[in-house]
Amino acid sequence: MRGTLLQALPADMYYFADIKANEKVFLEKPQVGVPEYQGQGRPSKKERVLSDHKFYEVRELAQSKDLAWKTVSLGEGAKGPLLAQMACILS
Repeated sequence: MRGTLLQALPADMYYFADIKANEKVFLEKPQVGVPEYQGQGRPSKKERVLSDHKFYEVRELAQSKDLAWKTVSLGEGAKGPLLAQMACILS
């Protein structure tokens, strides 16, 4: 019975679970890559967000009035059912 919740979810979506309220997320997938060298300092080797997509803190999205939270059962634990709150954001 393990994994049945994740197996039931569509594969073409992104999912977050048990993340910090101040975690930054995007509603649309941004363009990511190594920035072009600007001629000063060392060339960057780290990938960064290159597009200007707006990011949100999870707490902003969780407090949205348009978001419908639903309680779901994740399975049976030693002390009873394991329940979680879930919401879906479609962009």
